[in-house]
Amino acid sequence: MKIKRSLLSLCTLLTTLMMWAGPVSQEQACEVARQWLSTQNGAMRRSAAMLPLEVKTVMGATDERQQPLLYAVNIGQQQGYVVVSGDDRLRPVLAYSDKGTYSDEAVPANMRVWLEGYVREMQWLSQCELEYVGEVETITVNGKKKIVLHRPSGEEEEG
Repeated sequence: MKIKRSLLSLCTLLTTLMMWAGPVSQEQACEVARQWLSTQNGAMRRSAAMLPLEVKTVMGATDERQQPLLYAVNIGQQQGYVVVSGDDRLRPVLAYSDKGTYSDEAVPANMRVWLEGYVREMQWLSQCELEYVGEVETITVNGKKKIVLHRPSGEEEEG
């Protein structure tokens, strides 16, 4: 019962925060990848500042405004890639590899299905006009489960 109430509260919170989401441009996707790379260790961290980045639309997936839903940011020559969300309501970095180059033609079947799931989720988000408000985490305090919302601003809300 408490879980249902918590989920209902979370859904209510999300549905009341309407449409301030914005599409992510190629330049923003490149910057997200560069910033993410700068937080990694070893070769990936060095790649952030020194190597050229190439941005592609993943699987040609676009929304009704022809805005890409997912970007693949390739790092140098075969030195990995970062998959970046084309919508700021989702987590910015969805996947990465520290080897190779992203190519729609070379994507394994299981990864293609996984990426298609993100595309469907983003299409659903655009229909619902929901806003990204932060990361949700379930924690246990004194034997009771609580939902905590970590906002991008650093604030936290408990429900």
